[in-house]
Amino acid sequence: MLLQEPPQHQAPDERCELVVIGAGMAALHVLSRLPSRLLKGTIVVDASGSEWLAGWAERRAALAAPHVRTPVMQHPHAQPLALKSFAEKQGRLQELTPVAKGFAPVPSLPLFLDFCAAKVVARLPAGLRRPQRGAVLCIEPLEGAEGPGCRVHLASGRVLRARAAIYTAAPRQPVLPAWVRVLAAGDEQRSPAGGDAAQLAEHAQQPQPALPAGIATSGQVDLRSAALAGRSVVVIGGGMSAGLLAAGAAERGAHVTMVCRRPLKPQAFEVDVGWWGAKQLNEYGRLESPALRLQACQRARRQASLHLPVWRRLTQQAAAGRLTVLEGWEVTGGSACPPAKDICAGADAGSVPAGGDRWRVAASRREDPAVSHKLAGAPTLFQQAVAAALPAGEDGQRQAEEQSEAQHGAAQQGVAQQGEAPQAQQLELGADLIWLACGRAYDASADPVLRQLQALRPTLLAGGYPAVDAEHMCWPGAAVYLAGRAALLAAGPCAGDLPGMRLAADRIVASLERLDYADTPVWEAAQQLMLERLQRLAGLVPAGSSGDAALTAHAGASPQASLTERLQTAAAAAAAALPPVPLEAEGRMYEEPRPPKNVSRPAHLIDVSDLDLGLTRRELSQYKFTDDEFELCVICQLDEAVPLDQVRVLFGSQHLEMWAVGASTAYHLHVPKLYGKVVTKKCSVKVNQKAKKVYLLLHKECDAEWRFLKG
Repeated sequence: MLLQEPPQHQAPDERCELVVIGAGMAALHVLSRLPSRLLKGTIVVDASGSEWLAGWAERRAALAAPHVRTPVMQHPHAQPLALKSFAEKQGRLQELTPVAKGFAPVPSLPLFLDFCAAKVVARLPAGLRRPQRGAVLCIEPLEGAEGPGCRVHLASGRVLRARAAIYTAAPRQPVLPAWVRVLAAGDEQRSPAGGDAAQLAEHAQQPQPALPAGIATSGQVDLRSAALAGRSVVVIGGGMSAGLLAAGAAERGAHVTMVCRRPLKPQAFEVDVGWWGAKQLNEYGRLESPALRLQACQRARRQASLHLPVWRRLTQQAAAGRLTVLEGWEVTGGSACPPAKDICAGADAGSVPAGGDRWRVAASRREDPAVSHKLAGAPTLFQQAVAAALPAGEDGQRQAEEQSEAQHGAAQQGVAQQGEAPQAQQLELGADLIWLACGRAYDASADPVLRQLQALRPTLLAGGYPAVDAEHMCWPGAAVYLAGRAALLAAGPCAGDLPGMRLAADRIVASLERLDYADTPVWEAAQQLMLERLQRLAGLVPAGSSGDAALTAHAGASPQASLTERLQTAAAAAAAALPPVPLEAEGRMYEEPRPPKNVSRPAHLIDVSDLDLGLTRRELSQYKFTDDEFELCVICQLDEAVPLDQVRVLFGSQHLEMWAVGASTAYHLHVPKLYGKVVTKKCSVKVNQKAKKVYLLLHKECDAEWRFLKG
């Protein structure tokens, strides 16, 4: 039930400077940066009341994750090189694993946790080294004579009155496929996979049912205590959790089949490192629409990827014959197997699950042109990696022959082994255990604390994420700061990862340090800015007229309506004007919008229709470039001297094309996407006819080094 007013508190207020809600990684990032004058008056409350990072560490330990998926500079400590220095002093440099050329290594999970305990938690004041147990009921914003500030109401009856609260809890529910929900509910009528939007949304909004025995989500599996030798396991998913589960189960003696809707993708980090700083975040900050920001985050993550150490573990297990990966397949249903005595004696042997499996899993090929194109013809990246992992010589040949025989036998039953994609469009798998690693979904409206705050201080929700002030990371109109996954629309696609937590912590601490000097609390100013922003998104602000007046005229709101009422009206109008954004719980795959085909000459290409048809045209596949701070020079070596007036160049903000027309040959260089952005007005071209060279001088937007010319 949604409370419209905060509960009446009986206990007297306990005054403090800050209340930090949560004891996870995001909260530790904030505390490690707070000045001592604020730390002295800070209280940390957590529902579990256990040690710092207990939930974060337990989840990774249960999946037997050996490494952290971020470089050694990414950690809660304020000094970037603190973790590397700690490893050197402890003699544990061997626990730093290189994963990508040109990037710092990643630390092991034990090293990372030991560092956080010794260098971050141990340096906090004694009262903050262990969080206080307390479940938060609601956060009550204060205003008028009581404000500025907030009251944090705990389930125990305590009421904490603070200048501000920092909310780092971001509960996320596992995404359950529609067939699992139907199976758990006991409904005989199954929902087909990939149903329409209304059907998917209906399933996503239902409370998560208890799963049948033998089916578990990735958060319910603990590889440390699981007895898996000789058992058959089906892992559904293609991301890090699925990879860790599949590799861990195979290493423990299980026969594993991994089913993923897209080809597996190896990637050093969750997203491109440009999102860790200004390279991508500057453009992201200029997006006003929350829907566009969410789409940019989805595009940045695009699909689940695998850390390179996990990728190597999977290829080793597949090469050893303990793991089968079905890429481009989707599980459409599952059913419990009848007891052996109920199976007809005359039944086909192929229909009986081998080893007395408890479940039958139905899968079908995805009818996706993009995926089908990737899987057609040449083997996938994972299949190539498995082939490369097979030992050379007679042993390798014998193993390959054994795998070939196994593939042939499995193909007759409709099951494909690694290295040979199944030709059938449907197949059935037998399994003792089914593990669901389809991701975890965030929805602020499902969080009772944020749902209550949304009722008191309305803001726009896009795909379940609240639109908050990006500069200060605060909720509009409330003395509440957000850090972690909940701050996705403000911090970008890395909000739930260590780089995004560092970014959010820096912004929050900078805002808190200015509270004593600001004429108006930052959250009140953010509320007014949010109102104007929502009015623009709703298209209710005609040119030359007041935004509030336009909104009042459109929605019929009273001119004397409070700012909260106007915000609620503006949020509803903006939500109606923006395209609908599906919730993560619906489990939809992100699909890149495909622009319509244009047969005419694109505007970003040079028109060369006037060139002599007898000229030989040659693509310049080799070139050199030098990088000196903001200046980058591309050097094109030609076979003949070409004057400057015969060089045609088109500089785009992130593309480049050149035609150098000689006496017998027209030389062409085209880079559709540059490594970074350039300032086109400052770009130029020079020639050296004696050396037969053309110099393309690019002026970069920032002085960051370009590792490649092409993006």
